[in-house]
Amino acid sequence: MYDVEPAHAIGLFAALIAMPLAVLAVRLSQTHRKQPGTVQIACVLMAMTGVLHLALIPQHLATDPLTSVLFLFTVENIWIDPWLRNKSHRIPSLVPEALSGAWFLALAFCGVALTLLVVCQILLIRDRDLCVWTKLRTGIAVLVVLLLSVQWFRVTNGQPDVFRQQASGKTHTVTLIWKDGGSQVAGYNVYRSTTPGGNYLKINSSLVLGLTYTDSTVVNGVTYYYVTRAVDHRGHESVNSNETSAAIP
Repeated sequence: MYDVEPAHAIGLFAALIAMPLAVLAVRLSQTHRKQPGTVQIACVLMAMTGVLHLALIPQHLATDPLTSVLFLFTVENIWIDPWLRNKSHRIPSLVPEALSGAWFLALAFCGVALTLLVVCQILLIRDRDLCVWTKLRTGIAVLVVLLLSVQWFRVTNGQPDVFRQQASGKTHTVTLIWKDGGSQVAGYNVYRSTTPGGNYLKINSSLVLGLTYTDSTVVNGVTYYYVTRAVDHRGHESVNSNETSAAIP
């Protein structure tokens, strides 16, 4: 009934293969197994659409490169960069620091690009001359990029994964303790990230005068990475302290 091109058939075949593998991975993961069924289904669908998009990247680079650029950028920042940083902190990070000028520039680029993609998708849907498969393919690509962009915003902004929710009603806190930085120190700022080695976001609303800080905004099932910076009487910050991590059960 529909004319499916060979490249599209490869994408569909790859997505079908990814479905049982994603289901198996979700069921074997203790973190994801505790999540609600809707979250598990969302993870499987994200894996399927991601594999489908990866299989179609060569064609997308020729026809709609904007979706491919956004897809590769967000995937690198969300998953590839943290994996590389876990292997070695010497590898330079391509993730912009949270709330920095580069971060806002990337956010603005993603916002403009997504707006253009949504408008173009609406125009494609209204075009009666295009086949259904073309509309479906571009729709899936735009949806994947949109979800990844939301995920990128949360992860690079120091927030937990959008698919990670509290598995129980228990609440946890993280208490940090550090050594005195000397008489020239007026206080300390505490920074937190959900990826190791970078993307730190300040979590204290006012200067910490003591040598301890309690973080009560943690979410179950997430690993947080903390550093502190000493602040002198002129308001100048020091470099990051040694990083410490806390895995929330």
